[in-house]
Amino acid sequence: MSSDSGMIEPVLNAVSLHQVRKQSQLSLLDYFLQEHGSYTTEAFLTAQRN
Repeated sequence: MSSDSGMIEPVLNAVSLHQVRKQSQLSLLDYFLQEHGSYTTEAFLTAQRN
C-alpha cells in the first residue's frame, strides 16, 4: 500500500442504499425514521453515527 491508497471494509448483514430505495421507495432519511424512530431517539442517533 502507498500513502495515497486506502482500504474498504465490508459491513456484513448491512442493508445497502440501493436495497433501501428499491425495496421501500423511501428516502434514506425516511427509512432511518421508520426503522429507528424520531430524530431524538437514541436508536436513531446511534444509527446515524454508524
